[in-house]
Amino acid sequence: MKYYFKHLRNLVLILLCVIATTGYAQQAKLSLEDLFTSTTLTKNLSTDMKAYYNNLLYTQLIHRNDAAQYQRYITTFKNNAYTPDVTQHLHTVLYTYSQNYDAIRSLKKYALLYPSSVEALQALQQYDALVFDSYKLNYSIPSLKKFVTENPNNTLLPIAYDKLYTMYVTGWQTYNGSLKYVYELPNATNAPTAWNDLFTSYAYNYNADSITVFKQKHKAYKGTISLAEAIALAQLVLLPMQDAITKLWGYKNSTLNEWIITPQYISAESFAEGFAVIETTNGSNYINKKNEKMLRDDVQEANVFSHGMAVITSNGKDGAINRLFTIEIPCTYLYLDNYNGIYLKAQNQEGLYGTITNGEEWIIPATHTSLESLNKEIN
Repeated sequence: MKYYFKHLRNLVLILLCVIATTGYAQQAKLSLEDLFTSTTLTKNLSTDMKAYYNNLLYTQLIHRNDAAQYQRYITTFKNNAYTPDVTQHLHTVLYTYSQNYDAIRSLKKYALLYPSSVEALQALQQYDALVFDSYKLNYSIPSLKKFVTENPNNTLLPIAYDKLYTMYVTGWQTYNGSLKYVYELPNATNAPTAWNDLFTSYAYNYNADSITVFKQKHKAYKGTISLAEAIALAQLVLLPMQDAITKLWGYKNSTLNEWIITPQYISAESFAEGFAVIETTNGSNYINKKNEKMLRDDVQEANVFSHGMAVITSNGKDGAINRLFTIEIPCTYLYLDNYNGIYLKAQNQEGLYGTITNGEEWIIPATHTSLESLNKEIN
């Protein structure tokens, strides 16, 4: 009898396990709506059953990619352990949707609705890029001006302004282009750069009088170059002098006869248009009156500025730079001479001479075999 009851007890336990397992299996077949209801009404259930229903709901929900159900879960179970994960899934689904459907409107809406989500910044950047691209369909000064006017908070605004400025100076040259730019777009992010370029182009000879006229003429000046300092430096006359002991060159004040730039160069030339050519062990460069080098790297040879331009030599070839120290003419010519500030005498790769503009347009074709022959035509 004892043996019989023992086996009966085991049979009952097995039966209970089967019933429980069958119950769980039936629960697994519950619809999402049933699970939401069951999970919501779990006040009278055990902790294990609550956890079971909750896990079952989460497992079924997470594979659906259903934004509405995700939002329902988050609203219903604000403090649930699974809520943060469901929230992230919601953001991913919404962000993906925003990329694929009505992207410009949806991406901006997503970024505003979920500013703290992982994808919010990326959504905003994509939104800004799409808006920018929509204006570039008509890639012109009017379309870009319309973009910067209508989208003052777009993160690509600096890029738009840079493209605009490039188009201005390309179309009207540096002086006229920068002049139009600073007055038509006074609040541009790169307006200070445009003002600097305008000043540098206007006062190319770095004469104190011309700088003063510029200052009086442009009361709205917002460049980073101090005009007061520029006037003071223009009035400062520095003369190249060689130290008797070290044999190095520096610059002395012409009135006080004191070293302003101590002897440190192998050679030094007089200042012209605000800059002087100096020579170091590495090559040639330009300095201003504050002894700041203007070229990042020394060049093989540098010539004095004339009419806002200077000829330089690099790797045995001549080119030209402007007062902004950007390349005006690449170093591809056998010979260049900035003889009148408008045209340059040039020798091409075949050894023939002619004259070119700073845009490398041949005015006198390269047909002369010597400078003497070219000079006769010029004169």
